[in-house]
Order: sequence, then structure tokens, then C-alpha cells
Amino acid sequence: MTPRLRVRQALCTTLLVVGAARAAADDPGPAPGLDAEAAELARFEQALDQAIAGSGPYSPELAETYGGFGHYLQQRGRHAEALAMLRKAQHLERVNHGVHGAGQIPVLRAMIASYKATGQIEAASSAYDQLLWLAAKGLEPRDPQRLALLREAARWHLSAHLLDADEQRLAHLQAAHQLLGEAGTLADELGADSATRAELLRDSALGRFFLLRHQSAHRFDPALPAGYRPAPGAAVAAMPGLSTSFTAGRELYEAALAELDADPEAAPAQRRRARIELGDWYLLFDHGDEALAHYRAALAAMPASAGDEPFATPLPLPAARGSAASALVAKVRLDVSERGRPDNIELLDDGTFAAEQRLRILRAIRDARFRPAFSGGEPVASRGALIAFPLAD
Repeated sequence: MTPRLRVRQALCTTLLVVGAARAAADDPGPAPGLDAEAAELARFEQALDQAIAGSGPYSPELAETYGGFGHYLQQRGRHAEALAMLRKAQHLERVNHGVHGAGQIPVLRAMIASYKATGQIEAASSAYDQLLWLAAKGLEPRDPQRLALLREAARWHLSAHLLDADEQRLAHLQAAHQLLGEAGTLADELGADSATRAELLRDSALGRFFLLRHQSAHRFDPALPAGYRPAPGAAVAAMPGLSTSFTAGRELYEAALAELDADPEAAPAQRRRARIELGDWYLLFDHGDEALAHYRAALAAMPASAGDEPFATPLPLPAARGSAASALVAKVRLDVSERGRPDNIELLDDGTFAAEQRLRILRAIRDARFRPAFSGGEPVASRGALIAFPLAD
């Protein structure tokens, strides 16, 4: 199939959708929004014709057209078609600028967004590998862009381990550990500011927590964090002591808070966030009283106009992992106790997730601990809370 026919096929598919929408609405007249979409797609087809006529089927302009068309489809939730266009754009970038061409970077980033949105964990991980390889080849060793990419890829692996098959979960955590180590070294070389260092310390503590939970799944210990229990018949694995791991992570969070306290330019909101996340770390390990003390201290330092924010609703921990702005979230209705324990979990997915994905998501939610809601400066139980549970950063 020629490049022009590929785009024409996608265009025809969209026009059929437009026609079906009009028929369903029983409205034979013009539909401004749908007509505008058809016109936009026709513009892409015209740009494709011009690129082929001017420079042939492998022109750089054609790569831009494919990329633009892919972004357009992606924004409308048509990820399979978007990925087909983006792959063509990447191929043409490689043809025109070589396998190390930096023009692939924005295309790969767009592909990653669609992979995340459709739950394609292996494909997203592979695309991150390509990004890291391109950065190693095309960027200076101390380029700040490399630091941002290392952090982004590490956070992806921390999230992905929750959803991937059991045999892949440890590989994600190992990848995150390696990437965060490289990021920490590069941050030292670059003389990164305190906010960046604090973020790296938080991510390192988060990676330590997930690794501990993964190791803990092979032994029974009623003091394990967030309700982890061994699989039936699982072997007992050697692991660092719980208290040692808790202390090491706590020290990382305390270092992040100290970094901000020592920085006269750090915003009060940054310090409050670091205090709250230190409380989160205590709560994850069932040190509820200490956690509440840090939460109350953070609330006391907030402006009176802020009320109980950011404690208005329960929040899944670790909060550093993501938010409702994540590329992939699960909509959930559940109860959360004043000590942060979830119960009566209902996944509101409308068939979005396959059966196996649903099981993994429910497992992740059951294993999570939640920062409780506060009212009047005190923690309260929440009933039927609607939560956007982050699955992928």
C-alpha cells in the first residue's frame, strides 16, 4: 500500500464514523464539529500529496505529515490508527536522518503516550529503551535532557511493575533502580538544584518500597506494609529486614526535606509537600501515629484559606507515583478508613480493561495504602469515594 493510500484509508474510516454519527443522530443536516474533522483530515491528505509530489515518497516533509496525522488521531482517542501513522513517521526519520536521528524523539514520545493509554506495557518499555539509546548517542553526557529522561523512564518502570505479568515485575524494579542510580550520578555532575535532588530522593525511596513489597510477597509477616501476603506455596526469600528498609527510605525522605529547608529559595509549598510525603512513608509502613503527626504539622503550616487541602479526599500512596493526570488511570469507588485502608473496592471501567488487567488492577488497589481525608484538622473515614487510581506515569 502506498503512503497516500494509507492516509486515504484512515480518512475514509473517519468519514464513515462521521456518517454513522449523523445517522445515529437522525440529523441529515450539517454537523459543524464533524464537518470540521473531515476538513482537517482532508488537509492532511492534501499535505501528503504535496510532500510526495515535491520530494518523493521518502521526503522529510512526509515524515512531518505522518507525525501530524498521528497526533491528530491520538488526540481523538484513535490510538491504533495513530500508532500506525507514528511508526511511518519514525521510519522516515530514520531513512532521512539515520538511526541516531533526533527527530525520532518526539515521535517516540507520542507513541509512548498511546501505548500507555492502551495499556501496552511491553511496547511502552521498548519505546523508552529506544529513547534512552537515542539520548546516549545524540546528547552530550551531561545534557540536562538526559537527566529528565532517566527520571521519566524510571518512574514508568515503577508504575509498570504494578500492571505487568508477575514474571516481569522484578525486571521493572531492577530497571528503575539502575535508571535512578544513573540519574543520581548525573544530578551530582550537573549540580542539580534542591528541588530536583528532592524528587530523585523521593523516587529512590519509592523504588525501595516497591522492591521490599515484591520481596515480601515470598514470606509471611503480619507487619508487612499495605497488606502484602505470600502466594500459596511460595518459597521464603532472603531479604533485608523490614525495619532496615523502612529506616533507609525514611532517611531519603528526611534528606529531601532537609534539602528544601536548607534552600532559602524553596517555596513553602515544596516544604509542605515534602513533610506530607514523609508522613506518607510512615503510613505505608503502618506507623499511623507518626504519619498523622506529620500531616497535622503540614496542615498547620498551610494558609488558613487552603482549608484541609490536600487532604480533601483520600489519595492513593505513594503519591509520588502519579495522579489523575497520569496517562492511564482506573476509576474506582471504594471506602477508605481514617487509617488509610481500602475496602469495598468497585472498579468502574465500563469494559476498558481485559479480565487479567482487572485482576492486576484490583490487586494493586488492595495492596495500596491511602492518605486519608481530613476534616477540621483530623482524619476521617470516607465512604463511596470516587478515586482516579494512577496506573502509569
